[in-house]
Amino acid sequence: MLFFLSKSLENALYVNNRDSHTDNWYITETGIVVALDCENTRLVPQTHDLALLLNFSTHFTERQKDAYLEKYIKEFNTINKEKITDPTIFKLEYYNSMLHKAFTLFCSWQQRPSRKEQTQHVLHNGRIALTRLKEEMPSYYTRHRHAYEHLDFSLGRLMMQHP
Repeated sequence: MLFFLSKSLENALYVNNRDSHTDNWYITETGIVVALDCENTRLVPQTHDLALLLNFSTHFTERQKDAYLEKYIKEFNTINKEKITDPTIFKLEYYNSMLHKAFTLFCSWQQRPSRKEQTQHVLHNGRIALTRLKEEMPSYYTRHRHAYEHLDFSLGRLMMQHP
């Protein structure tokens, strides 16, 4: 199923991997945000880092995430030559990145007790991505229903097996 998710992201804009989850940011006493551990070792879909940043922790509500995505698109289009021309496609890529990250982070963290809560959180966010994709992009979801149902089943099993 990860092949399906990877395939769905093959037309995405690829950028340098920044490993931008919340553990890799520091805010100074004066409010300056400092990026830590910027892995510039490979290219990833642009939405992978956003999926990590917005969904790694419990800091943001779905409404806040939506607002940040809209702001990201606006800012990205303001400062870059390449543009995000279809916000719906961008959001589809974001949801698929959330799913991809749910499975890949689970694989990385399943044997790490210190990541137990975060593991459940990213699996839960994967299910949220599926629900939102189904609601917001019903025709796309229907065309790929079998794959998404399999992903949903797998997320549910992982959540039950690793509570």
